[in-house]
Amino acid sequence: MIERMKKVMSDNDWSYQRVANSYGCCMSTVTKWMAGKYQPKADFIIWFCKKFHVSADWLPGLEER
Repeated sequence: MIERMKKVMSDNDWSYQRVANSYGCCMSTVTKWMAGKYQPKADFIIWFCKKFHVSADWLPGLEER
């Protein structure tokens, strides 16, 4: 899931800081998620999917695009 998030962010030129600012959390939180230290909570995953127009099933690899 994290690799797909990173790809989506890269494809859309979004930095960790921009994600943090838009979502309303600290950049260190996003950095920890992207490093695999912590799993993002469901509300962030829902926000991410809506923001970047990706399926909640695609993100963890349950379906292909």
